[in-house]
This record gives sequence, structure tokens and C-alpha cells, in this order.
Amino acid sequence: MAEIKDTASLEAKAVEYLNLGEEIHRLEERREALKADIGQLMRLSNQEEYRFGLDPLFDVKVKVGERKSKVIDKQELANDLGVAESAINLEFLLQAVEDGKLTLHKFRQYVHQQFTESVSIRKVDADK
Repeated sequence: MAEIKDTASLEAKAVEYLNLGEEIHRLEERREALKADIGQLMRLSNQEEYRFGLDPLFDVKVKVGERKSKVIDKQELANDLGVAESAINLEFLLQAVEDGKLTLHKFRQYVHQQFTESVSIRKVDADK
């Protein structure tokens, strides 16, 4: 293996790379905190949508809403079937149905709706 001649440059670039990764992580956390603050302001004002001009070409559109999703209570399902939660996957569920341990009706007892708030902040074409 060839020896690296400019180790100082290599080390400086490696340290810069790691520092940038940490900075990106901090910026992502700050961005999520701002998004949560914006959502809270929208809720307090009882508005679902707000739009304002960014520049002559673009507007900023802020929209809040509820996102509905179906969630499986894997822990309870695993407990009732006598297996570890990590064993619950599609293949296992199919086998449990084939073995008669699980029916569609019984499976649906473990499915429930989950509502989460969604906040969307997008740059859109300006209204003309």
C-alpha cells in the first residue's frame, strides 16, 4: 500500500467532513424546531393555510393538517401469539393465517387509526 504524502491535508479534510456532518445535524434539528413552532402558530390562529410573497416569482405556502394512518399494535399481537415482537413480519403473519392461529377479523383488532399533525412549508409560484 502506498504511503500518504500529505497527511495534514487528508486529516484536515477528514475533520472538516466530520464537522460538517455535525453542523448538518444541528441545522436539521433547528429546522424541525422551526417547523413545530410554525405549526403551533398556525393552530393558535386557527388557520389551516397561509400564503405570503417571498419575491416577485415565488410565494411561501404554509399548510397544517392531520395525517391519518393505520398502525398495527405489534407488541400486543406478538404477546397474544406468544412470539417476540421482532418476529412479526409479513411472512410470519401469512404462516400464522395458514396455521389457523390468526384470522383477518382477529388481525383487525390490532389495527387502529393514528392521527399526526402535518406541517407543510413550500415555495410555490406566485399568484398573478
